[in-house]
Amino acid sequence: MDNNMKYFGSCKLKENSSPEPKRLNICGIDRDIYGFEVGGGTKEYTVLLVGATKCGKSTIIDFLANFFMGVCEPKNGVINVTIHNPVKENFYIYSFCTADNTVFNFIDSPSINNDSGFIDKKRKQTYMKHIKEMKQNGIRINALGFVIQNHFVRLAPAEESMLKFVTGLLKEEDIGHIIPFITYSDANIPPVLDALRTFGIAADNCLLFNNVCLNSSIKKITDLSEMYWENGLEDIQKGLDIVMNLQPVELPDIPHEDVQATKYIEPILENTNENIG
Repeated sequence: MDNNMKYFGSCKLKENSSPEPKRLNICGIDRDIYGFEVGGGTKEYTVLLVGATKCGKSTIIDFLANFFMGVCEPKNGVINVTIHNPVKENFYIYSFCTADNTVFNFIDSPSINNDSGFIDKKRKQTYMKHIKEMKQNGIRINALGFVIQNHFVRLAPAEESMLKFVTGLLKEEDIGHIIPFITYSDANIPPVLDALRTFGIAADNCLLFNNVCLNSSIKKITDLSEMYWENGLEDIQKGLDIVMNLQPVELPDIPHEDVQATKYIEPILENTNENIG
């Protein structure tokens, strides 16, 4: 594998950057900063990662860390950053500050599904509260990364409810800001793409990842594993290119689907009260 792969370029962190992040807390959200300090004069792009429980968001974060830190050869060791953050019910921001003073923020957000796979109202309220606080603190979202596993032909209840929630955060004309991050992928076309298309999500923007090289139980890195690794790094670059061409999108304090439901329900309640009176 060529150590000067084209997809590193200026997206790589500064050569002498510490592998240990600087940890901050912003509006109640912990933030790990890798590379340059976040500050004035930077270009900043932010992706909110959303998905059901065990969809693979940790895989995406670890791929990002390896990409920005220039890990070309998985045989020489890979970086796992998410194992240091065991708290899964909170938002967590990973910021990668590159040599050209560009900052890429990826927000690892918790699932809001209950054990049955459906949306938990209390978790949803907490989630929306965090979104509101981020807006108030100047964190602007360029894209929503919907993380989903490759092998689902049909969406499981948890996947479908989360996808409905994600699309409910956007106006119809902003659905193009959803980028599918598909985990457990192989070299084939992901069967889950058809399900995503029914929600108006473009298949062209999908990014594919396989975490076999990040699995600590794997003793030997095969040629196939290396191919998955290189493909994942290439798709990280593809994703960054997409994000850099997206203007920040305005997320609502209340999901659009809830607003529509309220508009529908309130007249019914008014009519019911009039009939009772």
